[in-house]
Amino acid sequence: MPSMTMRAALGGLLALGVATTPAFANSEMVVQEHAPDTRSVAVKIGDLNLSSPYDQRTLALRVNQAAAQVCDMPRGSVLNRTPSALNCFDTARAGALAQLDARGYAASAAVAAAEEG
Repeated sequence: MPSMTMRAALGGLLALGVATTPAFANSEMVVQEHAPDTRSVAVKIGDLNLSSPYDQRTLALRVNQAAAQVCDMPRGSVLNRTPSALNCFDTARAGALAQLDARGYAASAAVAAAEEG
């Protein structure tokens, strides 16, 4: 049964090496960017028939729930409406649908149809 993995880049971190002893006062400081934190959630799709409106709504719900989980957006929180949370959600959702589209599922169209109805 096929499954897909959704990934959302959650942001990079900077590490600053700062020496506090006088012996290192003239030495170089290192600023290094770490790889972005990524999380993924598997979304079950093998049981869906995307020509069915019911299953289109089910897919939309699963993708939205997975995107909220990846982006740490608990239900009912006012923090879910911050620009960074909404950006993360939109990025995660778009990435998941793009993965499904690339596999021939036409998920973007199915989810759009489910949201209109």
